[in-house]
Amino acid sequence: MNKFIAAILAASLSCISFSGMAGEDMKEKKFNKMDTNKDGMISKDEYMKGKGDKSMWEKFKKNTQGMVDANTMDDQGKQLSMEGDVHKPNQGTAK
Repeated sequence: MNKFIAAILAASLSCISFSGMAGEDMKEKKFNKMDTNKDGMISKDEYMKGKGDKSMWEKFKKNTQGMVDANTMDDQGKQLSMEGDVHKPNQGTAK
């Protein structure tokens, strides 16, 4: 019985780690698709052409050239997501 439980636990953990890697691959692919000049950085123009949200772009910490690297985009994207700021529809102004 203990071997059966251990096998189930091992299978569950391997599924979790594979799903985490799949998420990382998707982020990397999206970043690489946006990074059209392949310099490892995303400019505002690249971000907007990659269907980025202008309000999100404004929240990213940028380097002195006004660009964002993959780690910053990933880390801040996670943080903003936890704060509930990611992918909110534009609310506009009331008339």
